[in-house]
Amino acid sequence: QDSTEQGVASTTIDHKQIVLLDDYQDHPDAQPKWIGAGVRSTLGVPLLVEEQVVGSLGLFTLDEIRPFGLESVASAEAMAQLAAMAIQRARLFQAEQQQRQQAEALREASVVLGAALDTDKVLERLLDQIHRVIPYDAANVMWIEGDVVQVTHQRGYKALGIAEVTASIQLPLEQARNLQVMIKSHRPHIIPDPQEYPDWIDFETTRWIRSWAGAPIVIRDKVVGFFSLDSRTPGFYTEEHRDILAAFANQAAISIENANLYQAEQKRRQQTVALNHLTRRLSRGLTFNQLFDSFVADVKILVEFDRASIALAVNPDDPETEFVMHTIFDRPGAPLSEGFTMPVMASAA
Repeated sequence: QDSTEQGVASTTIDHKQIVLLDDYQDHPDAQPKWIGAGVRSTLGVPLLVEEQVVGSLGLFTLDEIRPFGLESVASAEAMAQLAAMAIQRARLFQAEQQQRQQAEALREASVVLGAALDTDKVLERLLDQIHRVIPYDAANVMWIEGDVVQVTHQRGYKALGIAEVTASIQLPLEQARNLQVMIKSHRPHIIPDPQEYPDWIDFETTRWIRSWAGAPIVIRDKVVGFFSLDSRTPGFYTEEHRDILAAFANQAAISIENANLYQAEQKRRQQTVALNHLTRRLSRGLTFNQLFDSFVADVKILVEFDRASIALAVNPDDPETEFVMHTIFDRPGAPLSEGFTMPVMASAA
């Protein structure tokens, strides 16, 4: 491409050199729109920081020719150097601020989630924390259930009027190519524009999405779910967003596993308490009915049910003994099968 086809700024940046034209309109490849704007004398200076181009400075006269002399060129070059340094410092400061915000968001997420002992709360809070450092128009958590994936938590879809539809979506994993990529790689995945992604699953309610970012939640080397971020802006999500999202997904995995361990420990404690209760009651010489009621009350702590029945051998020493059914209800109702007797092989309750 020639200089005018690229424009003064592009030529200055590509070649890292000053562009000086006494009359732009005399250039054989002058662009009509620039001529129409009245551009005449032109000076382009690259903004350089240690040989890296960070931009360009363009100076023009309009409607009359006033060529830029050597003194003007030298002054513009000196100012361009100062401007380049200022721009670079501003960018470094902005990058530092972004890194601080990301670190702070992750730190707060770690503190908040450290006290969260419920998986649902962990995921809800993480969606809020992610939004602080990665903007999204809508976001969700998808959980794997067998061969399908379903949205379990969401943000932003209510404002779009599609919250209920989003919550009802179930996708066969084998059809969701973007999720398959993450299952295989265990890494986040970016789709700059889903409308140009050949394997994007088309729903009427998702055609507004023009940029997508996802991250797998990996627990014990197995993908159990995904974070999914949606943006209306084409090309919005970048490699930088991928890395940040990976950090949050890792935090989610740690917090969820901690919550699972806590819940398992609570379950074990409940079992120990129930067994201790039963042991103490056995030592009290309770009647069968009292013992059954006590036993079922302890089981109820550990297992949710509506009816419990115990079949008791009439003569435990007799291989051919019959069993008598004892029914205990956790809620009012008729005593089904109470006192019913059956052979050992006929037991169904």
